[in-house]
Amino acid sequence: MSAAAGPSPFLRRASKYGRETRRRLWSVEDERRLRALYPDTLTAALAARLRRSLAATYQRARQLHVAKSEAYLASPAACRLRRRGDEHPGRATQFPKGHVPANKGLRRPGYAPGRMAETQFRKGQRSGKAAEHLMPIGSTRLIDGYRYRKVSEVPNVPYTVNWKLESVLIWEAAHGPVPPGHAVAFSNGDKGDVRLENLELVSRRELLRPRHHRSACHQSRRTPDDARGGARPTPVGVCRAAASGGSGLRSAQSRGRETGRSHYRDPGSPS
Repeated sequence: MSAAAGPSPFLRRASKYGRETRRRLWSVEDERRLRALYPDTLTAALAARLRRSLAATYQRARQLHVAKSEAYLASPAACRLRRRGDEHPGRATQFPKGHVPANKGLRRPGYAPGRMAETQFRKGQRSGKAAEHLMPIGSTRLIDGYRYRKVSEVPNVPYTVNWKLESVLIWEAAHGPVPPGHAVAFSNGDKGDVRLENLELVSRRELLRPRHHRSACHQSRRTPDDARGGARPTPVGVCRAAASGGSGLRSAQSRGRETGRSHYRDPGSPS
């Protein structure tokens, strides 16, 4: 294009697919005609006159803060733009307030005319893959390495409602419910070994420690009575000292006196 022809009315840009696209810009003359004709002209006719799409015409009018005039909104050409009182074009086909449905009182529990009852699903009915994959109560399965047992068949609930940890069920059968803030852990670290002698009750705080620290601190398993009695876990450093022969306990107390802080407190002493 030569310099005498003037600037191009199109904006060239590359699309995300690598093809060049052209976007037609709004000139000053187009905007002047839009401001003058939009308030009293049908938008589709104005878009055709400006050689623009209907969406582009609406968008540019909104950007220029140009609106339809009161005379246009009162005319039949406004159609769906009229939303005032009885002038609403859809008012004649709307249900009035307090409308009584024609079938009110006709439908009853068990209403099934014709062969409808033969094709309805029964309550609790399972078919296809749902029936094929159904596991009866008492079944077991592995989830993330833990063994779960099915204890109920409540529909449309999380799996933790119908499936409970096998280790927790075995522990509660022997010792009663697990106290709040505690969990059932595995002494040897094997999540698949759910023998009662391999289960131990630990607090959630102790559960965060590495397993070898817990095993050094808990040579004997805690019972629910110990947990309810508020027995405090021994600090990890003292556990290591106790496991090495007990001399570290005195050294831990002496270090506490030297630094002014006590790393060990007798569970029986007042807090």
